[in-house]
Amino acid sequence: MTDKKHFNNTIPHRCEYCENGRAIDGGAEVFCRKKGIMEPEDRCRSFKYDPLKRTPHVQDFGRDYKAEDFKL
Repeated sequence: MTDKKHFNNTIPHRCEYCENGRAIDGGAEVFCRKKGIMEPEDRCRSFKYDPLKRTPHVQDFGRDYKAEDFKL
């Protein structure tokens, strides 16, 4: 069973998430095996999603803890 949260069709098709692309120059550009040097936001028909290249957004929950938060 796949995790629908990370493997669904709502993830944008971008060269930076493609298994054919490799980041160059500190991530400012992507080298594609099919098309050459591309911008990270670009896309093409040969897009294949690689979940290991995508970094999820981290939510900040704040650090306003009180002593009452740790009592049972």
